[in-house]
Amino acid sequence: AALVGVGYSLTRIYLYVGRLNLSLTTASRTLALLRERPDFERHGGGFGSTMVMLLTQLAHVQASLGDLAAARASADAALEAAGRSQRSFDITLGGYASGVVHLYDEDLTAAIPDLERGLAASTTEGAQSMHVAVASLLAYAYLCAGRNLEALALARRALSVAETSLYHANWPRLFGSIVLNANGFPSEALRLVASARAAARKGGYRVQLAWGDLVAAQLRAATNAAAALRYLGQARALSEEIGLRPCLVWTLIETARLRKQAGRNDDAERLRQRADRKGGV
Repeated sequence: AALVGVGYSLTRIYLYVGRLNLSLTTASRTLALLRERPDFERHGGGFGSTMVMLLTQLAHVQASLGDLAAARASADAALEAAGRSQRSFDITLGGYASGVVHLYDEDLTAAIPDLERGLAASTTEGAQSMHVAVASLLAYAYLCAGRNLEALALARRALSVAETSLYHANWPRLFGSIVLNANGFPSEALRLVASARAAARKGGYRVQLAWGDLVAAQLRAATNAAAALRYLGQARALSEEIGLRPCLVWTLIETARLRKQAGRNDDAERLRQRADRKGGV
């Protein structure tokens, strides 16, 4: 049973620091062990079940690597397991897994019902550690659905929660910056993304740093294309290094758009072709 707990912890750490293939291998092996030895399943305290926790991490790392079909299957399995256990933490994690996969699949609005159930469950004792991550992702989903005022209210609520974990505090900053910018608060949005990038560097959270650079580029694109291209270059290099495929594809697409806008059509076409080879998300 201790091996399962260690495997889960390592899966999370490897994902946070950008060692995605190692995270995938560890998650897969730990999940296989748990399926062979269901008596190793943990149902303790305010936490949920080890199976849901592992499936959520597996879905996240599979989506990060661009294997969206496998990620959807893992997220669906997490939701099914959460439905069986009916533990608040499991329901919250299942909703989060669904949200992450749909985010990477550019279909985040489809995850709104799962995220709403997860958010409701996260207000109960034992599941509150995931509240801000789920709330901020749901805020962005509302924005994608055109529900701007709901998105803004929820993003600000997530940002108001005191959070000791740099990793979990960063998602409200990143998603909140997008929501605030879309609602007419560009200066506040830029401050948020800057703080998120600083926290990611401090914590060594390379996946978040890549996304932070991409978000910073998107916020700068309309007013300072040169700065946006610098951020895109950083996001692209880091995404290539760690294998963060969706972020890499989006940086290529955004860079191509800015190159074309500047009249550099040859560069733009080359980047679009490279994005196609890498595979859309």
